[in-house]
Amino acid sequence: MNSDELQIQQRRRVIFDDGGGIVLQLGRYGHYYDFPNQAARDWDLSRDESPDDWDGNDPEVAAIEPTQEQIRNGGYLVCDDEDVDELVRSMPEDEAWGENVRRFVVALRELRS
Repeated sequence: MNSDELQIQQRRRVIFDDGGGIVLQLGRYGHYYDFPNQAARDWDLSRDESPDDWDGNDPEVAAIEPTQEQIRNGGYLVCDDEDVDELVRSMPEDEAWGENVRRFVVALRELRS
């Protein structure tokens, strides 16, 4: 296994898009969510459980890689574990990047309380 494959296998990211969607990339598992509560639940579950056997894996979604220009222009917000934990710890609910981020963070806070 080369280093790129290893990085993908170990990757945990959530990608928020400016249209309100959420993508979870959990290793080779990728899934698009319309509902932030479900995405938050799966994100939290994936900390202790491998998503390898979960339904809904979409390899195309697992391979999404927003460009720096798309991120810089506000089309996407890409977060890893540390970024998500920081949002949960310190993001005021009225200052989220978008409604999908706000609802995801609120749901994670509720799951972790």
